[in-house]
Amino acid sequence: MSVSSRRELLMVMAKRYSKASAIERQPILNEFVLSTGYERNYAISLLCHPPVSRPVKASVRRRSKTYGPLTQTALEEIWHVAGDICGKRLVSMLPDLIDSLERFNEISLSPHVRRHLLTISAATCDRLLSQARRTHPHGFCTTKPAPQMLLRSQIPVRTFSDWNEQIPGFLEVDLVAHCGDSVRGDYLFTFTGVDVHTGWTRCLPVAIKSMISTTRAMELLRRHLPFPLPGIDTDNGGEFIKFKYRVIRVVEAGKPLAQVARENEIHPNLVAKWRTQLSAYGAEAFQGNGNAYTHEAKV
Repeated sequence: MSVSSRRELLMVMAKRYSKASAIERQPILNEFVLSTGYERNYAISLLCHPPVSRPVKASVRRRSKTYGPLTQTALEEIWHVAGDICGKRLVSMLPDLIDSLERFNEISLSPHVRRHLLTISAATCDRLLSQARRTHPHGFCTTKPAPQMLLRSQIPVRTFSDWNEQIPGFLEVDLVAHCGDSVRGDYLFTFTGVDVHTGWTRCLPVAIKSMISTTRAMELLRRHLPFPLPGIDTDNGGEFIKFKYRVIRVVEAGKPLAQVARENEIHPNLVAKWRTQLSAYGAEAFQGNGNAYTHEAKV
C-alpha cells in the first residue's frame, strides 16, 4: 500500500475510531493494522491523533515580463540624455526624444524596443529606472515654499506635453543652484527663463535667493525679451510668490492696474488673476507643492 493510500485509509478509519466505543474500537484497530502493516501502538497513536490535512496552495502564476533588458538599457540611455528626469515627464518627451536621437544617429532601436518605449507608462518607466537612480547621483532641490502658505496642492506641474502655447512670450522661469554636492553655506544661482513656444533662453546670475534679487533678475530679463510677456510659469518658491504680493500691493495702494502691469511688463489679465486669488484665499494664495490638479493656475 502506498503512502498516499495509507493516509486516505487513516483519515477514514480515524473518524470511525473516534466515534466507536471501547469494544467497537478493537476490530477497527485490527483491520487498520492488517491493512497498513503498522505496529499496534503506532497505529493506536495515529487513529487517536490523525495528522491534519493541509490545503494545497494554488500555484501563483507570474506574468511574464513585457519589457526586457534591451528596452531597459535603451530607456536608461534616453533618460540620461533627458537629464535624469522623472518618469512622468520622460514618458511625455519620449516620442520627440527618440525621433531626434535616431535622426542624428545617437541611438539605434529595433522595432520591438521602439514600440515598447512609445507605449510605456510613467509608473513602469520609474520601476525600470529604479536601479539606475540608486547608482546615479542626482541634484538637490533648494525650493522652500513660505511656511505660512498652506494650500500647497493648488499649483500644478506642467509636463512637456502640457505646453500648447502658440505665441511667444509665455516663459518658464526658475532658479538653478550651483551648490555642488552640498546645500550648506553660500553659493550662486542662475535665473533661467525659457520661452515655451520659441525656445528663447536667457540666463542671469543671482547672488542671493531672495525676492529682491529675483525681482531684479526678472526686470532685467524683461528688458532683454524680444517680445511681450503675457505670462510666466514658476514653482512655489517664496522668491517668486513674494513678487506677486508686491505687484498686488501696488494695485491696492491705488495705482491703476493697467499702469502696474505696464510698468512690470506683464499682461493686465495676469495681475487681475493674482488679485482675485489673493482676495479669495488671503495668505493661503499662490501655493502648492507641485501636485497636479485639474484647474490650471498659470502664475
